Amino acid sequence: MNGFNYVLVGVALTLLVVPSPAAPAPKVKGYATPEAYFKAIREAAEKDDWKAITTSLTPESQMAATGAAVLAAAFLDSALRPDSAHRKDLSVILARHGVSREMLAAARRLTNINPHTLANPPRANAKRWGAQIKDKPGFAGAVLKIASVYWVSSALSRGELKDLKVAKGRATAAIVYPTSITESKPKTPVIFVKDKDGWKMGFVEAEKGQ
Repeated sequence: MNGFNYVLVGVALTLLVVPSPAAPAPKVKGYATPEAYFKAIREAAEKDDWKAITTSLTPESQMAATGAAVLAAAFLDSALRPDSAHRKDLSVILARHGVSREMLAAARRLTNINPHTLANPPRANAKRWGAQIKDKPGFAGAVLKIASVYWVSSALSRGELKDLKVAKGRATAAIVYPTSITESKPKTPVIFVKDKDGWKMGFVEAEKGQ
């Protein structure tokens, strides 16, 4: 299980009655160093601020996280009671971001959705569904916010950045989790890339050895 299992979780609370158009993706806040970046996302994880976390990922990892949020929404759409408040909130979020229930049904058909696949979504499927969402941080942040009510929150807020190596605008590192969270002490490999907005983090690229 990779350290970004926050992508498993569902739909954000919103009390809007009429769905509004999807908001534009927020501008990424730059970070001067990988350490500053990691400190910021740890703080965001403590607040369940999944939108801030997703916003600051590399494009490929942002796509994967958003696709996993689509799968989480598909799971919740079939699991929540039709009259539940969270199901109604989910409907508002889906409408706001132009996600149809036909799309969620297709995601369920093509992916064996269960807690394991939500924690470790097939990358091809995640990319496919993530590509269809315009405001990726907005959708992923909303979906992941609510589902933390139903699933265990990410261990990211308790991870530590280790083995950091920086060279010419790129860096590699590992996020290490305490044994109190997991049965072992796993390391999640990550990469950092510096662009005009500052440092961003990626996990998909690290898994691929890029």
